[in-house]
Amino acid sequence: MREPLRQVGGRALVVGVAEALAGAALGSITRAYPYKLDQLLTASSDLAAPQRLHPAFWGSYDWHSSVHMHWTLVRVLRRFPDHSQAQESRAQLATRLTTDAIAGELATLHGPNRQAFERPYGWAWLLKLAAELEALAAFDAEVTRWRNALRPLAQHFADQFLAFLPRA
Repeated sequence: MREPLRQVGGRALVVGVAEALAGAALGSITRAYPYKLDQLLTASSDLAAPQRLHPAFWGSYDWHSSVHMHWTLVRVLRRFPDHSQAQESRAQLATRLTTDAIAGELATLHGPNRQAFERPYGWAWLLKLAAELEALAAFDAEVTRWRNALRPLAQHFADQFLAFLPRA
């Protein structure tokens, strides 16, 4: 039996493919290692575990991949709110997209020698995640909390882009 198709951006997407994408994203963001840190070390005190440096986006191979996988979870939830991985996706997003976790991300970003961290690729994925949360929050009240928690980090990167682009 063929799976039902849903229209997504003018194209049909099989629900099973969306669920597989969510499963891959969940597997990625919950795997701590291997992890590629992107930082300049100026002293041994700069070293820390990814979970401490990036309390929201520590899973996956690197920071921008983690952000991308979070975007994937939100995007699939918006397109297929009742898919088989939805409950686990929501649980992970509720754990990661908190005001405390985002404050931790900002604390790391405001550290020395971090002005160019993940520029511009990671910045763009963070802003895509923020936009996807805005779209989902329009009809899903639970997502409002995640969207609001992420806003300071999205604003940080928007400001960074505005400062960077004239120099680029």
